[in-house]
Amino acid sequence: MVYEKIYELIRPKEVKKYFIVVNDKKEGPFSLNELIGKGYSADTLVWFKGLNKWEKLNNIKDYKRNIPPPISKINIAENKQLKSNKGSNKIIIKNTLDATVLKSQDTNLIQKRIMVQHSGFWLRLIAFFIDHVFTFSLWSCIWLAFEFPKPFDAKSFSIGNTEIISSSILVFLAWLYYSIFESSRLQASIGKIITELKVTDTNYSKITFTTASVRYFSKLLSFLFLGFGFLMVVFRKDKQGLHDKIAETYVVKSNDYKKTSKIIAWFILFIIIIAFIILAI
Repeated sequence: MVYEKIYELIRPKEVKKYFIVVNDKKEGPFSLNELIGKGYSADTLVWFKGLNKWEKLNNIKDYKRNIPPPISKINIAENKQLKSNKGSNKIIIKNTLDATVLKSQDTNLIQKRIMVQHSGFWLRLIAFFIDHVFTFSLWSCIWLAFEFPKPFDAKSFSIGNTEIISSSILVFLAWLYYSIFESSRLQASIGKIITELKVTDTNYSKITFTTASVRYFSKLLSFLFLGFGFLMVVFRKDKQGLHDKIAETYVVKSNDYKKTSKIIAWFILFIIIIAFIILAI
């Protein structure tokens, strides 16, 4: 009895032989490696010694444990870039509109980069114009409604019988407006929501209030250089202006905004402009 038990433990195990059904005909026997190498579909019928009936290949545990996972699109894109940039620590990911050089090979960042579309100059100009109308109208409404005294550095012009004032205080208001909105969950000002844009950091994540502030005040440098900092958006592949470069931000197209958000943005803009007109006349 002891010898029989020892023999059972040390004797070579019988290798499973698999039979399959292809075009209603039995084929085999195959080893597990041979079966995997042939690349049969998961619905192929299979049998081996010990099974009571034919089973689908996808139900065989040994088979499922040994087949590689499916190749995703991101794996294919990453592999192509690694081949084309062999010997380099940079990966270039291109979509239909632009390209950028990423120093990180992080898969999540690559996937985000493939999916995003950086915003061009004209769409950003439209957003800026909407925001400028909004901030100026809001500022004028506050000043006219509360009848504040004229600021010391004011530049004014008249609409109807009312003197409308523009000063450096408007710069302060605009800073709060852009910094709060762009660092919020929305990641965008009223103008950017309407034009479906948002501001991100270079990892395509939400920016902080400090980053938004640096981005806003960096725009002053673009004005000092006769607007060249804004024109950089036209020539750069990643569509960064000088202020984006300094703050390390991107402006990208976004489909995340719900229809309700856009309607609310339009409504707020409309109300402020109407209030401004009523107070100014």
